[in-house]
Amino acid sequence: MSRYDLRYVGATSLPRRLSDFELDQYFHLSRTDVAALNTTFRTAHRAGAAVFLLFFRNASRSFDLSIPFPRALLRHVGTVLGLSTPTLASLRAMYQRPQTLYAHQACAKSYLGLVDIDQSASSTLGQ
Repeated sequence: MSRYDLRYVGATSLPRRLSDFELDQYFHLSRTDVAALNTTFRTAHRAGAAVFLLFFRNASRSFDLSIPFPRALLRHVGTVLGLSTPTLASLRAMYQRPQTLYAHQACAKSYLGLVDIDQSASSTLGQ
């Protein structure tokens, strides 16, 4: 895999502008993704969960809502999910409730097949 494919891994924020290519390449929601979001979350939380899933998938970490989010990505998520375009303010309001943040994080990790490292894996990484 080229370094270009890993361009967002570890990122704490995204560029203010994303091209259509970047949206298609990095922030694509498959039919399976959309179906999982539709069955797991009520309409009011689908956009937030989708943004969380996409960021987690690309950066391998949670996102920081204090940093501006690309409008093109929010429009893209709204379009793919058939919802009105979410706003950064609506995401911030949704994640003021810690239980929602934890639920979205746990769901994204489970869906992506990610697990927390255990003690043996942690010690192996240190070698």
